[in-house]
Amino acid sequence: MYNICTVNVRGADMDLTIKVCDIQITNARDRLTKLPSEVKGKLQIYKVTSKNQPVLALMSWELCESITATLEILADPELMTILKKSETDIKSGKTIPWVETKKQFSK
Repeated sequence: MYNICTVNVRGADMDLTIKVCDIQITNARDRLTKLPSEVKGKLQIYKVTSKNQPVLALMSWELCESITATLEILADPELMTILKKSETDIKSGKTIPWVETKKQFSK
């Protein structure tokens, strides 16, 4: 019915796997009302194909929003500069303990 592969995404402190399932457009049409519950809350994407060519992707709205937010962050040069500096600071030990940070914001 469909092939399953995984896409591994590696980041600074994260490693996640998104399951990508190939499904023919005719099968997707027949299962359209069931597919939302199959992807809800999961890191899963259906790659819908027609004549063995990908034509669209079906994923949960939550995953779509997450991907969109990530792309917005990656497209913001100022924010990326701040994030890269933060990673450098963390690696070099320039951090503030949580207890101190909590005290600052409790005032």
